[in-house]
Amino acid sequence: MRARPLPAFFLLAFALSWLLWSPLLAAHYGWMGAAPPALHLLGSVGPALAALQVAARLGPSARGDLRAQLTLWRVGWRPWAFAVGGPLALLTAGLAVHLVAGGAWPGWPALTRVAEYPGLPLAGLILAELVFYGYGEEVGWRGFALPRLEARFGPLWAAVLLALPWALWHLPLLVRNGTYAAMGPALLGGWFLSLLTGSVLMAWLSHLARGSLLVLAVFHGLLDIVMVNEGVSQVALSSMGALVTLWGLVAVWALGRLGRAIHERVAQP
Repeated sequence: MRARPLPAFFLLAFALSWLLWSPLLAAHYGWMGAAPPALHLLGSVGPALAALQVAARLGPSARGDLRAQLTLWRVGWRPWAFAVGGPLALLTAGLAVHLVAGGAWPGWPALTRVAEYPGLPLAGLILAELVFYGYGEEVGWRGFALPRLEARFGPLWAAVLLALPWALWHLPLLVRNGTYAAMGPALLGGWFLSLLTGSVLMAWLSHLARGSLLVLAVFHGLLDIVMVNEGVSQVALSSMGALVTLWGLVAVWALGRLGRAIHERVAQP
């Protein structure tokens, strides 16, 4: 782990998550009875557990840096405005397009409920998203892996490269989801492009928030709720996806500019 921390992290993150998700796949294929949906939540903390384990092996400095990022909240107003206001703006835009296209108002209960956990109240849903999908993923992908990739490839290419293992990590979830399983190569390519956009956007937000995993977890969790709640129609989802893509393009420009600035500083005598 000390010699090759990144490969060790990726292997451990995949192993932990896929092991916890395996009963969901077994139930999907009829090899066993119904598996609790909570396994989806538990498996999502695989990247965080892997990052903490590998960081502990690297020594106090790596472990301390990661822990400091977990609760860093004094990062200025801009990261918080985007982390909280961004998802709300997305939802507002999506609903506006849905209504203009002739759709009916879905109602607040549907907008605050997801199909996989219909019994969770809004506060419980936000907490679950923050802990399991927010921290569970971001501690590993952006907290541990991204800085190490950036040290070698720069901010933009690190975000692009990280999208590949991030996408592959989702594979068991895609297989058990009928919508994704029925996709052809073109649609799966579109899904990967959306994840690539998300990877670049999260990398940009990480720099804006000075590496705060709290900010990233809040944004990740709220974005999930906004994109997968029961009240969002396909028209609204498509419009939100288009807006996220525009944000991603701006993030590409910002990360490219940051990379050039870093290169110029290093090149100065």
